Amino acid sequence: RFPVVADPLGFVAEKIGAPRREVQAAADELLAGGTVRRIGPVFDSRALGFSGTLVMGEVPPGSVEAAALAANAFPEVTHNYLRRHRKNLWFTVLARSPGRIDEVVEAVSAAVPDASFVRLPAQRIFKIDARFTGEAATAGAYGNPARAALTDRERALARALESGFRLEGRPFAEAGSEAGMSEDEAIGTVKSWIRSGVLRRFGAVLSQRRIGLAANGMCVFDVGDGFAEGFGLAASDSPMVTHCYERVRAEGWGYNVYAMAHSANPGNIEAFARSAAAAPGVVSWAILYTERELKKASMLFFAGDEA
Repeated sequence: RFPVVADPLGFVAEKIGAPRREVQAAADELLAGGTVRRIGPVFDSRALGFSGTLVMGEVPPGSVEAAALAANAFPEVTHNYLRRHRKNLWFTVLARSPGRIDEVVEAVSAAVPDASFVRLPAQRIFKIDARFTGEAATAGAYGNPARAALTDRERALARALESGFRLEGRPFAEAGSEAGMSEDEAIGTVKSWIRSGVLRRFGAVLSQRRIGLAANGMCVFDVGDGFAEGFGLAASDSPMVTHCYERVRAEGWGYNVYAMAHSANPGNIEAFARSAAAAPGVVSWAILYTERELKKASMLFFAGDEA
């Protein structure tokens, strides 16, 4: 998490007993090198009224690049991965309406007629919000926020923060000025968003591979419906698991619980999945390891607003 205070870097410098200029230089280096992808707000899409789904694609090897290009062209596609399985292309879509999700998936399908795509929306979310700490990753509980009704000034503040949070000087004063708010009001607004669940957190988004977590596996389980909730909550206890969902089943694809696991060693992910699969109600399981990250971007929820 990033401190929501007037001078965040000064706050960090004081906490660790280092000169502010050194903290600034370190932060700049981490951002420039890609270890930190960005610093800023992580909004809860549901609190903002957005719909989302995971899309599973079975794409012939010769069509993977075309499919990735077609999907990645849409700003609503935020993540896209090539995984080691016949069901090999997996991307997420966030949009203002279910209808827009349909348009995106249909356009990708039309661009790659020899591929097939299936929507797998979440039914329950057990865990989300990765916070990487060395070898493993831990995550906070994921609640069910109410739909937020942001004022025009709040939307302006959100737009200023998500479009580029500056570390220099007093960043909340700068963002607040774009929204007609004082520095104190901007800070208070961000803190209220965190308390209410509009923001899952305000902080750094890390590249897990650059901090040593090179192995990434989507562990999927076919769990009896009466066991799914208990299984999902138990799987979420693993420090390797950053995201865990119950999703709809699809024809020929009976898996309904998905756990994203990260580690420095693939063997740790397999050990987790094998142990989890021993739980009551598990019929079958598999691990789909990431072969290539095709897209990973933060959704700009307020980019369409008028300035």
